[in-house]
Order: sequence, then structure tokens, then C-alpha cells
Amino acid sequence: MGDGLVKGSLIAGLMVIFLLLSSSPLSAGQVTYNQEYLKAILQFIDDNYYQEVDFEKLNTETVQTIFSSLDPYTRFFNHEEAAEFLDYVSGDYQGIGVVLLERDNKILIKQVMESSPAARCGILPGDRITKVDNINVAHATIEEVAELVRGEIGTEVTVELLRGDQRLIYKIVRSEIIMNPVYSDMREEIAYIYIESFNAHTQAFLDKALQQAAAKNIKHIILDLRDNSGGSVQQAVEVARYFIPRGLITRLDFGAEEVMDIYYYSYLDVSPYKLVVLVDEETASAAEILAGAVQDSDAGVLIGNKTYGKARVQDFMAMLSPQAYSRYRVRYAINSVDPRALPQNEWGVLNDEDMLGWVKMTTGIYYTPKGRNIDGQGLNPDIKVLPSEIPGVWLQKILPLAQMEKLALKSISNEVETAENILLLAGYELDEPDTFLDELTYEAIKKFQADKGLYPYGVLDFSTQKELNCTLNGLRVEYDPVYARAVEWLRE
Repeated sequence: MGDGLVKGSLIAGLMVIFLLLSSSPLSAGQVTYNQEYLKAILQFIDDNYYQEVDFEKLNTETVQTIFSSLDPYTRFFNHEEAAEFLDYVSGDYQGIGVVLLERDNKILIKQVMESSPAARCGILPGDRITKVDNINVAHATIEEVAELVRGEIGTEVTVELLRGDQRLIYKIVRSEIIMNPVYSDMREEIAYIYIESFNAHTQAFLDKALQQAAAKNIKHIILDLRDNSGGSVQQAVEVARYFIPRGLITRLDFGAEEVMDIYYYSYLDVSPYKLVVLVDEETASAAEILAGAVQDSDAGVLIGNKTYGKARVQDFMAMLSPQAYSRYRVRYAINSVDPRALPQNEWGVLNDEDMLGWVKMTTGIYYTPKGRNIDGQGLNPDIKVLPSEIPGVWLQKILPLAQMEKLALKSISNEVETAENILLLAGYELDEPDTFLDELTYEAIKKFQADKGLYPYGVLDFSTQKELNCTLNGLRVEYDPVYARAVEWLRE
């Protein structure tokens, strides 16, 4: 769970998104709907939904059920849910830059965002939160702690932590946090790049990863889209333009007659990379747009398993409240719950009370460059490889040990967590990995050293780290056959 939410202002224009999310109806509070208002909602659906609707059925439903009954991807959001959703799509948060984890009734720091306020003051993964602004959180839920930690940009929060036996207190000024959905690792002649989602920053972070590859003259790319449920179509297109040769990337076909189809193209003369894209049954939506374009344009090969199969296009749109609808209907004779129907000078004065909520509605479908509609069907990989029982994506995200410092019993370092991850996957007995080199880790290192013919004294020295890195490379191939086949294909 992230530490902050952005309460964004009204977005009046269309925001096209492709995201795999649940569609369970959610309460919008106690609101009375008159007949004219419900008719306007039905007209809103008729104007925007991508195919014909059974209005006889819809007339008997509440607003929430009306939207959730359309298809599995259309749903209604109240204000708080909309803010969280917009945070996810934008990749921007307000807070200190940590991800929390609840374990054994304790709230721990799972992840510290790069260049965040938490990172700058020295907070580490594995730290336990005990107080926030002098409020004891020993028995608090992860949601309660997250609510205390997050807040407006520029405000200060005091966080008390336990790191092993050491008690630490930090005064932290909250700021904007940018989520990086791109993980990359240069592995000799191959650049491994994992894209977790397509938020507003995906293309920028991918560009940095490809610059690192160019600096090392790496032309072989493994682009991992496993477990990627989608996001912004524009970002997926921008990513595709790094790999797809000149031509069509995708076509968006909208249901409303007055909305023209949108065609997205690549302008790349020659793709500079030998490319493999890893896919699985959770690769969906915008991720399938990218994978489908790679497959149809012969820009690379797909390796893995059949993708999810979601080709439906969602727009995220605001809805006027019954009171605002009645007011503007009288003022402008506009019979619509869509604020985009209002004069532009009215947009700036709309507030939360004027909005009933937001709707993520399916408004069309997309096609691959060769005109395939993969909705409900998915993409079949060029090379099918069954995954192992261990999630290969997370194994691939373990960075090699830097071999910059020796770490002994009771040392605290991110490198300890990396070593523990490798040891755990290699079969050594450990607790859940953290940054603290405890007795159990000490004994596991001694056993690993003995197994590798090293002096068994429990210190994470440079020779031990080098052997652990070799073990990590072997684990990647052993436990992630999809990745192993990609490496093999690139080296053929």
C-alpha cells in the first residue's frame, strides 16, 4: 500500500485507459434520483457505450448497478475511489515515499521509493513503524498507518521506527512521489526490462533504461510484460515506438457514431533491437496492445503463455450530481449528466458537491495492426513455455550484489536483503528477507560458504557475494524457464 493519494481536480477531457480492474458496485451515499436524471444517465450510456444496451433491464437498476451491469470493465467510482484510481494511472502520489507491509501484526517498510523524502533521510526496507506524529500504531491496521503517514505536499510528519534494537525518529516533509513502473538490469549482452504497468511515467523511465543499454552497446532486449494489467494507451504507444518499425501500432474503434476511430502509428525506420517480449495470462489491455504490435509487425517474438484477452477501451468520465444536473438543465437547457456538455467557463467552478462520481466506461475496442480483435481470446505466444511454480518475474527483479562492502552479524543494508533473497531461493533456511543480518542469516551464510568451499565464518565478504551472484544467475535460468528460453533465443 502506498503512503499517499492525490485528490485531483476535474478532468474534463477524455482519458483513454486500458486497465484490468474489478467491477464490483460501490456505494455513492444516500442520493435521490428523479426520473429525468435517470433518463439522462441512460442517454449518457447510449451516447458512449460501444455496443447496444438492453435499456428495459437498466431502467430497474440503481446508478451503481446500471454501470456494473454493462460489462466486467465498466464501473462507478465515488470521489475517494476516483482519487485513488487517478493516482494509480498517473503514477503520482503525495507522501514520504514508502510502501508498507503488514507482518505478524507489525507494520514494516516494504519498499522505499528512489529519491523520495524517506530515502533521503535514511529509512530502509525492514524498518518497523511504531509511532506516527506521536500516535502509537502498535495495534493499528496498515490502512490506518498509511492514512497517518500520507498528507499534503510540504507538510511535516514525524515517524518513529525500530531497526533491530535501534529506535530512530525522523521528521519528514511530504512531497510529490513519482512511481517508477520500469525495472531494468544490464546482463552482459542482454538488457532485461520489466514494465509493471503503463502509468504517465513509463515512457520516460523506459528511455533511461534504453540509454543505459546504449551506453554499453547492448542491442538484445528482453521486455517482460508478465503480470502487467495495462494502463494508459498513450504510454503503451510511446513504448511501442521504440521497437515497432514504421506502420500501424493499433486502431481504436469507438461505439459512438460521432467519435472517429483513432489510429496510432510508429515512425521508426528500422528497429535497432533484437527483441523478445515475455507474456503470460495476466498480460492484459495496454500490455496486449504492445505485445500484439510486436507480433504483427515481426519486431520480435512473444515467449510465454497466452495473454488475458482484453481489447476493450475505457474512458474515465465525471458525472454531475442530481442537484448540479437540475441546475445546469434549467440554466442551459442541457439534458446531460456529462460535465463536458457544459460551457467551458463552467468547468472551473465545478466542485466535489457538483460531482456524483466518476465512471470508467467501455467505449470501444482496439485492433492489432493486422486487424485482429483479441477480446476474450488473447494473444498466442510465438514460443509457448510453461512457467515454473516460483514467480519468475520477482526473481528477475533481484539485483546482483554490488560487492562494495563487507557485512557482518547485525549489519543493516539493502545488500543484506538481496543476499537473503538469493539464499532463500537457493533453499537455505531464513525468515522473510529484510535489511538486518540476524543470527539466522548469519548461519545461512556460513552454510552457503561451506557448500561453496569458502571459509565458513558468516561474513558477507566479496568472495561470498560473487558466489551469490553466480547462484542468482543460475536461479534465474532454473526457476524461470520463460526467461531462460528468451536468453537462448537471443543467443541463437
